[in-house]
Amino acid sequence: MKTIKLLALLPALLLAHAGNAQDKTPLTLLTQYPEAGKKLTINYNAEGTSLNDKDSLKARVYYIDNKNFPVDEIALKQSGKLWQGEVTVNDSAKAFVIKVLRDTVIDNNNGKGYVYVIYKDQKPIKGAYNAKAYVYQIGKQLDVTPDMAEATADYQKETELQAKGKSPKMPNYAFMARSSDPAKRALVNKAIDSLENSGTEGSMFLAITLLGAEYKSKAADSLTAIGKLKYPNGNIARYALENEFFTTTNLAKRDSIYQLYSKDSHAIKSVTQYMTVFLTLGYLKAENLEKYRQYKKEIVNTSDLDGSFNSVAYDWAVAGKHLPEAEELSKETIDSITARINHPVSKNFLTADELKARNKESLDSYTDTYAFILYKEGKDYAGALKLEAPVWERSTLDADITEHYALLLMANGDYTKATAIIEATIKDGKATTGLNDALKKCYLHKNGSDQGFDTYMAQINAVANQKAKEALAKEMIDIPAPAFTLKDLDGNPVSLASLKGKTVIVDFWATWCGPCKASMPGMQIAVNKYKNDPNVKFLFIDAWENGDDYLPKVKKFIGDNKYTFDVLVDEKDQSGQQAKVIGQFKVEGIPTKFIIDGNGNIRFKHIGYDGSNDAVVSAVSNMIDMAKM
Repeated sequence: MKTIKLLALLPALLLAHAGNAQDKTPLTLLTQYPEAGKKLTINYNAEGTSLNDKDSLKARVYYIDNKNFPVDEIALKQSGKLWQGEVTVNDSAKAFVIKVLRDTVIDNNNGKGYVYVIYKDQKPIKGAYNAKAYVYQIGKQLDVTPDMAEATADYQKETELQAKGKSPKMPNYAFMARSSDPAKRALVNKAIDSLENSGTEGSMFLAITLLGAEYKSKAADSLTAIGKLKYPNGNIARYALENEFFTTTNLAKRDSIYQLYSKDSHAIKSVTQYMTVFLTLGYLKAENLEKYRQYKKEIVNTSDLDGSFNSVAYDWAVAGKHLPEAEELSKETIDSITARINHPVSKNFLTADELKARNKESLDSYTDTYAFILYKEGKDYAGALKLEAPVWERSTLDADITEHYALLLMANGDYTKATAIIEATIKDGKATTGLNDALKKCYLHKNGSDQGFDTYMAQINAVANQKAKEALAKEMIDIPAPAFTLKDLDGNPVSLASLKGKTVIVDFWATWCGPCKASMPGMQIAVNKYKNDPNVKFLFIDAWENGDDYLPKVKKFIGDNKYTFDVLVDEKDQSGQQAKVIGQFKVEGIPTKFIIDGNGNIRFKHIGYDGSNDAVVSAVSNMIDMAKM
């Protein structure tokens, strides 16, 4: 087997000493070689930082352990201009990030972050630089500016330190495979050629993985087929089975694959558990409660599924079916989240207090679902109202929660309060069909007929529209939109330049994106609203899809849902990802909509799903109207 080598940035000895090199930065460690499980002392001088002259500073250390990502608080004591604190480094840490803060003001070292690797006997531990590179990949989650160059350099450091004459580790190549640097891509392709011809299953498996990282799914599938024939009981065959399980949407097929996979003595336990999660949720959503309960018993810890269970229970309540089962499921989620509130454990880059606060928000959502189920069952209206009232008070006029609260108020005879809270919510720009219907029932209860209701409703909506436009006026921008030409689903080119003079709505989306799909029914209503306006054009740009064969999947999704959208398909960028135009628009998350005026300038950038069809239509309509002015 040929040995594949990467260019070394620095000799290994120098790398070991360079890992936590400390220039003259405000934060310093009293040890150059921090170790897991040992005490670490930090010094901090706020002079010249965003925290200068602020009191009561504190620090947090975020551990990169590739598992739970816990957080520790560091109490800081001040002595003159210097702040000092101490913490015992988490046992599982491979690298860590320190943030110093006062309330919402954070010193993040001018975006570079205070990032350090873990040592053992003054040498970086295995995976330390991979963990550090991960920080610069996820970036903003830790208030660090994403830096692909720094991440690549760290991956290469890991390879240099850990290779010791062996073949380089796959993750480093996989990261380089998506680099825009032609030299790095060429190095990866050379590695793939060598790996394919090495004559070992491990090398062939690495080649398959790298082809996938380069978005060359057809070549990866072809090599996988060869590997399965050559090594029918090996890792390639097992990986193919895993991939087949997670890519198919057929529940029965998933079940049969699981039965086959779980009987393999070499099956990966974590993958088996993940499969049971998919089957549990799949059967629950398919309303096969017997199979759902069967697979649920196999899951070690279902707490991470509380949100999914709550969603199913809520959907059943809306549909008015399986109400006893929905009540039982909802009560389980409440008990589970309550236990985690009472015994919070830091994870997912959240402190114990932050996680507790987030779980309390989830508890409100689950309690709202439970109270709504009781309403739909027609039992214990008084008890349900008692549960819902404090949730509504904390909800800041959430449309769904307001609707449920209003329905319970009405069920308990308080139409006056129900009317008041519905009016306030609609005027706040959060109208829904359910709220409108509930308000009409209140109007009928008070007036005995619906005479005058349309005028009354129009007045409320006028207040909402005016308030929404005043808020949008503060968000207006005026920057040139990137020029682009993309093909539609029939292969016809469409350019932004050809639409000059029109107000153009560009909506970036993907078939795997839940919020994108949730917003589309509302966007269809908006498209219908403006279909006779020759000066308004909607473009739905599909981007960030996985693999090479996404076009048929995009066509099927649009066809199955009967959307009359003008869909364009983004092209691949230099890294091989379907992200050329979405990258030019600097999109960070989807769905993201851009409203472009007749002069080709972006006037609005709108991120996310607005929560209901009515809210989507209202937001898009107001932005279009204002962009036309």
